[in-house]
Amino acid sequence: MALARLHLTLPVDALVRLRLASPGPAASTGPSEPAASTGPAGHAAGAGPDPIDLLVGAGFLHADGDRDDGDRDERATRRAGGERSDPGADPGADPGADPGADLSNSVMVGQPVELTVRRAWSLADRVGPGMRLLVCGLNPSPYAADHGIAFGRPGNRFWPALLAAGLAGVDRDPDAALAGHGIGFTDLVKRTTRTAAELGAAEYRAGAERLERLVEWLEPGVVCFLGLSGYRAAINRRAVAGVLPDGFAGRPAVLIGNPSGLNAHLTPARLAAELAAAAALTGTVPPRSTPVHRSAAPASA
Repeated sequence: MALARLHLTLPVDALVRLRLASPGPAASTGPSEPAASTGPAGHAAGAGPDPIDLLVGAGFLHADGDRDDGDRDERATRRAGGERSDPGADPGADPGADPGADLSNSVMVGQPVELTVRRAWSLADRVGPGMRLLVCGLNPSPYAADHGIAFGRPGNRFWPALLAAGLAGVDRDPDAALAGHGIGFTDLVKRTTRTAAELGAAEYRAGAERLERLVEWLEPGVVCFLGLSGYRAAINRRAVAGVLPDGFAGRPAVLIGNPSGLNAHLTPARLAAELAAAAALTGTVPPRSTPVHRSAAPASA
């Protein structure tokens, strides 16, 4: 949450030097136990959060120290004209690249991490221990990124439904929802776009993997995905709305439709009922434990 608060106080593209604790090596295993699996930068499962995941989730990217002056001038001109700097739209950059790829070269297991990072045009996660429900959207919209509120656009049915379900006490206040009701917020992809069609298959894969590590670390009571097309594109193209039989990363999980006001099939009353039912799954165990299936290519949004 400290990184999320820092993200809110900084303008887009602001540079900041951070010193983070790196995850230590996993606990030693017995002679018959398998070695711990590793994630990006040699992160060992069960050893704590990876600093790369923390930074990406909080809306930071590696500072662009290798860009030439012309590239920086172009971005500054766009900002001066009132256009937000989109970190995925830099010339020559792969829009589907893992935003933590450059960071991984700076991380050594068991050593502190000191990095200069850039505040991205993104939406910082609001997560913490003891979450009752972790709500996961597809990726930040420009409105959400500008205001720091997931599903915050007027006309979106999410917050009225969350209030009606008794899962929040303050409208459009993710910090209050987390602190008072255990409702956390994240996204499958952290890059802000105007349409889902701008997202690439590599972004979906990297995002699903980051989310899996986040869920394994914080162990929320339930993971609640909002948006069928996004979940199908990123994880399982054959998924249907409702309780996900295999859960997600060892936790119960639910797939609900998009709460946008444009989705006429999901009324506010129905959405409230589905959110309440999702929260009620806390404490249940998925009937099967299988690896998360991820789609090889994004589905049409």
